[in-house]
Amino acid sequence: MIDEKYPVFRFQKNYFCALFRVTGIGLLLLWACIIVALSFLFPAFSLILRKKLYKGIRRCSGIRKVIVQGTICQENVFAISNHISYLDVMLLGEHASYLFIAKKEVKQWPLIGWIAYKFETIFIQRTLRGIHDGQKHIKYAIQHNKAVLVFAEGTTGNGILTESFYPAFFKLDQTIRIQPISICYTEINGLPVLSWVRRKIGWIGSIALLPHLLECCSWRSLTVVLNFHPPFFSESCRKLSATKCEHTIRFGISEALKIQNIR
Repeated sequence: MIDEKYPVFRFQKNYFCALFRVTGIGLLLLWACIIVALSFLFPAFSLILRKKLYKGIRRCSGIRKVIVQGTICQENVFAISNHISYLDVMLLGEHASYLFIAKKEVKQWPLIGWIAYKFETIFIQRTLRGIHDGQKHIKYAIQHNKAVLVFAEGTTGNGILTESFYPAFFKLDQTIRIQPISICYTEINGLPVLSWVRRKIGWIGSIALLPHLLECCSWRSLTVVLNFHPPFFSESCRKLSATKCEHTIRFGISEALKIQNIR
């Protein structure tokens, strides 16, 4: 049995390399300010530049290999995903032009909040009333052929277990398609992710952003599986839609890890 105190050599981290990577991410965030300016001058290229930014941050963070499964719905869809860390935004934003839903506090973060606002993020209060008020913005965006994505757990997890999804997010017209997406980290430094290592990937609890980012960037390489499951039309009962998404995403994670009956 492998204990956290005696890690396998190939799970060792390089914090010197992590400093360079974090510096690169900082420079890319400054580049994002230029992208915002270019979007006004060349709106046709704004989505391309945005995806390049997401890809750059993803690679700087050490995620070298992304395995994409399924068909990505790019328009007129409400996407639901499990949530592990802030890197989920880079992974998903690189592959589709999603409008992300974020907690209102993110808007107050220095630089990051401003960039998120300019990238048309929908900010909501993490309360039932706040989610209800945000529904009109979600429906408006989808009706205008946008793809909107929410991390319906309302929090981050360890990448294996998922919290129950907020049914309030699923109060939608039955003409709206919902696409579940499962995110699963499968390898670190070319080896299967062990449980004690997985805890360090998730941005869980009250861990500060910078120390966690340094931790993630210290691995030589990370492999992630993105499974875009078949979409379905919203159910008449929002709890049914939420439960269907939960089960689909959990199944996708278990398939990626080759584990059955994860709970």
